[in-house]
This record gives sequence, C-alpha cells and structure tokens, in this order.
Amino acid sequence: MIDSLDSALPWVALAVVLFWSVGAYNRLVRLRSQAISAFGVLDGRFSRFTALVDDSLKTAQPGAGLASNWAGLQGASTQFEASLRVARRQPLDANAMAALQTAHATMQVWWSRMQEAYFEQRQLMPPSGHSDWTENVRLATHAMAEFNRAVLAHNEAIAQFPALLLARLFGFRPAGCL
Repeated sequence: MIDSLDSALPWVALAVVLFWSVGAYNRLVRLRSQAISAFGVLDGRFSRFTALVDDSLKTAQPGAGLASNWAGLQGASTQFEASLRVARRQPLDANAMAALQTAHATMQVWWSRMQEAYFEQRQLMPPSGHSDWTENVRLATHAMAEFNRAVLAHNEAIAQFPALLLARLFGFRPAGCL
C-alpha cells in the first residue's frame, strides 16, 4: 500500500503543478488582454485630440502673432500622432508609453498656449474647440486611469513568485503606465 502511495505522489504533484501553471498562465494572459483593451479605449480618446487639433487648424485663421503658436501646435500634434501609432502596435511597451506620455503633455502645453494667445489678442478659438477639448481631457483622464490600473495589475501579477517564472518563460514584460 505504501509503495502505491509513493508511486502516485509524484504524479499528483505533477498534476498540481500542471494545473497551477495553466491557471497562472491564463491569469497573466487575461490581465495582459485587459490592459490592451483599456488602451483601445484610451486610443479613441487620444485620436480625438488629434482630430480636434486638425479641426481647429482648418477652421481658425491665425493672426500674424499666432503663426508660431499654430506651427508649434501642429508640430506637437504630428509628434503625438506618430507616438500614438507606435503605441498602438505595442500598447504595453514601456518606451512607447513614455514617448506617448511626453508627446501628449507637449500637445497639451501647445493647446494651452494657443488658448492664452487667442485670449491675449482678444480672438476666440472656434466655438466648440475649447469645450470639446475640455470634455475630451476629462474622458481621456478617466481612460488613462483605467489603463494605468490594468497595467499595474498586469505588472503586479508578473512580479509575483512563482508566477514570475512563467512570466519570464513566456516573455511577459512589465508594461509602462501613462
């Protein structure tokens, strides 16, 4: 009887390890999918920023004193769009997220400068531009928070022992927050 227990014990241990491994791997995949899905929502909000800049550039006629600000906003928007394209291909890449975060902050600064410049020259932005931008900032902030929560859950899971062994084996890498 003891011999049969001794021979069954390794098989039971192997089955437990196998089932645990499958469960842990599925959890890692689910958390990664949730982070990628959260980025999809954020991508929609970020795409709206570039559309708002494009609309503003098409509809507004900058005065002579605003030309450099318009050029700055246009350049920041172009850089933001390029960073967003890279982030779409690799939504969990820390370097892509850092570049996107920088480009987003730069575009926000140029938008604010345009608002200030128009106010100083007593001109107005296109009527819906400012309110649409403000609403999109609110929605994007919420989407960023959701993305960051998903990324932190993903990063936490791949850092926990013994799941980190599976994470390393299957190439799960820490993701970058915004």
